[in-house]
Amino acid sequence: MKRIAVLSCHPSYDYRIKRHIVSLLHLGYYVTYFNISTENTPTFMVNDNRFEFKHYHISGKRDYGNIFSTFRTISKSLKGYDYFFVQDPILLPLFSFRRSVNGKIVVDIHEKIGGTMSKIEFLFLKSLHHKLSRSCVTAIRGQKYLENKFDHVFVFDNLPMKEDFEFKDMNKSVTRKKTVVYAGMITEEHRFMLKTLDVFELLLQSGEFQTILIGKIANRPGKNRIKKRIEDLQNKFPDDLKFLGSVDHKIVAKIILQSDFGFNLLDFPESEIISPNKNYEYLIGGCVLVTDHSRFSIKIPKEVMLLVGKRASPEEIYQKVSSIAKNESKLRYLQNLSRSYVLENNLYWENYFAYYRKIFS
Repeated sequence: MKRIAVLSCHPSYDYRIKRHIVSLLHLGYYVTYFNISTENTPTFMVNDNRFEFKHYHISGKRDYGNIFSTFRTISKSLKGYDYFFVQDPILLPLFSFRRSVNGKIVVDIHEKIGGTMSKIEFLFLKSLHHKLSRSCVTAIRGQKYLENKFDHVFVFDNLPMKEDFEFKDMNKSVTRKKTVVYAGMITEEHRFMLKTLDVFELLLQSGEFQTILIGKIANRPGKNRIKKRIEDLQNKFPDDLKFLGSVDHKIVAKIILQSDFGFNLLDFPESEIISPNKNYEYLIGGCVLVTDHSRFSIKIPKEVMLLVGKRASPEEIYQKVSSIAKNESKLRYLQNLSRSYVLENNLYWENYFAYYRKIFS
């Protein structure tokens, strides 16, 4: 069976990359994951004797001396692979260090699309044309842009792995406080994080809810304000607010399966079509999705969500959540409807297995 090297400078716990790796292993490939990141203690939990994890620490993406040295080290380990599955175009220069590398390069261009992708990265794409696969992987927003640059463009939308959300692991007790979860990057960028925390405070004050925050506080504008807000809520509600930071996705899935509501308030224009993976994870996990956005790459009917207005106040959102939580039969109906919608419409990652076979044939 073919050997595939997956290369990424995402955090080791990135779910898209984990889905790729687990899928390739399911299909019988041998996989080595070269993770280049700023993490001191990377987290990647995959147990398979055909899998190897190699972490290379860098001090930052702008520390070019450190990156150059790391690239030289990694390039010495790139022999013997049939394919190189590159998750970040910034890693393409790796292959300039070892021109004798024979494997085909497959790129997953899912973040920097179109004009935001640097000219240097495109130059490397062109310079490696003799090694580059004519198949490309992307997210939904990159399809049209890449179709005239590759013979085959395979779109992997942000869907959950069905195997991560087994029905037997679902545990939504009717006797305890209702559980509300937010899972994802903790930032004001493209998210109404502070508003989410305001709603959480109202839910906690009622004494009828417990809340869980999962994710890293991003190093972006507003970071200190968000951090202070979370600390204040932890001090005020030490038993009912849990902030877990970044954890392995198995833990994320387990918590979603045990939660009642999943929050995803988004700072995008309503006209913009987006693809947040957490929406589908909340749904397949049997959570009521609470969101203020309705246009997604894969349609979610409004009756499956608890849809609130972009300008809805924290008090208005709290009242809507509380009203459903108090009606046990309605809550269970919406939770079952959420999971059924995903399963009946095959909205899970395993449907992409056929793509992998075509790409890595």
